Amino acid sequence: MGKELGNADSMFALGFCYQEGDGVEKDKKRAMELFQKASELGHVCAMLNLGISFECGDGVLQNTEEAYHLFQQVMNKGERNALVKIGLCFFHGKGVREDKKKAVSLFKQAADLGQTYAMLHLGNWYLRGNGVPHDQKRGLHLLQQASDLGNSHALVNLAKCFDNGDNVRQDKKKAIELYQRAAIVENTNAMVKLGLSYLNGDGVSQDIEKGVEMFEKASTFGSLYAMFNLAICYEKGEGVEQDQQKAITLYRQASEKGDTSSMFNLADCYLNGNGVVQDEKKAFELYQLASNKGCGNAMVNLALLYLHGKTVPHDKKQALTWLQRAAEIGNSNAMVNLGVCYLRGECVRQDKNKAIELFQCAAEKGDVDAVTKLKVIDVACQWVRKDKKVRE
Repeated sequence: MGKELGNADSMFALGFCYQEGDGVEKDKKRAMELFQKASELGHVCAMLNLGISFECGDGVLQNTEEAYHLFQQVMNKGERNALVKIGLCFFHGKGVREDKKKAVSLFKQAADLGQTYAMLHLGNWYLRGNGVPHDQKRGLHLLQQASDLGNSHALVNLAKCFDNGDNVRQDKKKAIELYQRAAIVENTNAMVKLGLSYLNGDGVSQDIEKGVEMFEKASTFGSLYAMFNLAICYEKGEGVEQDQQKAITLYRQASEKGDTSSMFNLADCYLNGNGVVQDEKKAFELYQLASNKGCGNAMVNLALLYLHGKTVPHDKKQALTWLQRAAEIGNSNAMVNLGVCYLRGECVRQDKNKAIELFQCAAEKGDVDAVTKLKVIDVACQWVRKDKKVRE
């Protein structure tokens, strides 16, 4: 048995190398084969990694039921990390029937065993009242507990609470301290938050070069959000010498890895010929790709291309569809454009009340254009009322 476990350790280690491309060419299929063999020999870490791969469809066809089955085996072997994975399966109904009560029970067990990710999730759920009654004190206590045990994600979440005044009194200084603690242990989200804070002088003295430095550091760890923000710095010449080509390279790298904000900005560059040869077809393809991945701004621009028949045939139905999708996910720009359509009777039957409703929703989100349009409508209505009185 000892020899078999030794072989399983070797298989798992080699599988991990193939999965990460560490010392060998990355080969996820080969990694899964090795994890499978090690799992059959009872290797707990191999079972866990194989379960995560089935859960995400990484290197294998996605199969949430198989993932749940593997997590269950790992949990039965006493691995506390599996409690969290099983809990998430029950919470989201992945591979098993949704049961939030069961999920919370599993997370409480894991938290009592010192599992910081269980504390993190439970803390967030209590703060949001998601699956459990809203309990501000308990939620913050759990985030603090996980932070004290070194969980960098808990540090970031706690920092966001102080940063935004969410469930606590706003304290920018405290937020910065927490972001810094998380950044020290290489949490890229914390690095980007610090970068933005230095860039805008939010909670710290403005230091644009320091902000760029944080973006660069997070980019080296593969943060797509950091690459995106760094690209903007190069595009605008903020904290670095302006370099449109460098910006394009960063947008492209992040886009290829799935970052929709970078896809959108890269599409804008192709549409306007900024740093690249103007290519409206390429711009359309990028807007479409980002839209299909849920980017609201890309949906708006895609709709406008269809509406004006630019690069694609004029298609009012497609334009309306994309504006509606973007508005449904809360994009204020889409709400304003859709409101204009209702105001003019373009793509839809004219409906002034619907237009005003959309402008009001966008205005509540801070959209300046929506506020302006509401004022114009209000002034127009006042003139109509005055004119009516004069005629009477």
